[in-house]
Amino acid sequence: MIDKDLIHQPQLWQLVAEISDTELSAIAFCPFEDGALQHMEAPLKGTSHSERLKSLESAVYDNPGLLAEYGSVTILWRTPRFTLMPGFVTDDAVAAETLHTVYPPDTSAPEHEQMSDIWPRLDVRLEYEVPADTANFVRRTFVNPAMHHTLSPQAVWFGARHTGRARGKTLVNLRHDSMDVVVLGDRAPLLANTFDCPDNADAVYYLLAMRQALELRQTDEIIIAGDSRRRAAITPLLRRYVSYVMPAIFPAELFRAGRAVLSCPFETAITPVAFLKPDKRKT
Repeated sequence: MIDKDLIHQPQLWQLVAEISDTELSAIAFCPFEDGALQHMEAPLKGTSHSERLKSLESAVYDNPGLLAEYGSVTILWRTPRFTLMPGFVTDDAVAAETLHTVYPPDTSAPEHEQMSDIWPRLDVRLEYEVPADTANFVRRTFVNPAMHHTLSPQAVWFGARHTGRARGKTLVNLRHDSMDVVVLGDRAPLLANTFDCPDNADAVYYLLAMRQALELRQTDEIIIAGDSRRRAAITPLLRRYVSYVMPAIFPAELFRAGRAVLSCPFETAITPVAFLKPDKRKT
């Protein structure tokens, strides 16, 4: 739970929340206070969309700390209905057609809203869909929330840190039942996707198969972030096949938030650095 009583000047604080079909997670922190970061997670229950939306509403209203008048609010959508396309695609109709080619509209499903993220440095447009009623709930509940796909802060953050001769560098963000993977190319990513892999052996297999398909070299680095227990299990397995497997280093700006940041979901923890800093080269 995020304790609203500990947030004395919410206009100086930032909230980052991630919404998936199964969970709401959030961090709140103040960049001007040491050790101020708070983190919460709430499971979303139900088998139908309406049940999950009701569960999300309850999770938000049961945590009043989420409803403080924050200086900035960012919502990350963990949705599988997305596709990547070149950044020069600026026509929304073309982007919609491309997305619907990959994910044809389902008339039996709830109405969806289409959203876009632009990764300027990587020359990528990410097009994705979220349930319209869930997006409307978020807009009604939070003050001017910025919205992004959950892959966006990871790709933007990773790309900003490896601007030269970065081809083949891989970021792996391990979660308890899946992993997010971003592989940099000479200009645009070679891959950005999420893989379901609750078993560690499956995660290693997917990573090695992906590297082979992309024709990566043994010396192309893998940077691992996310769940600490899975990192400890997977890293020595990967080192049998890849020369450089290293832990991701959190940005120095985040350590002022306290050690609690190390146990937060990686994608939420780096979002303020990825999106809210004016000079990307210094983030």
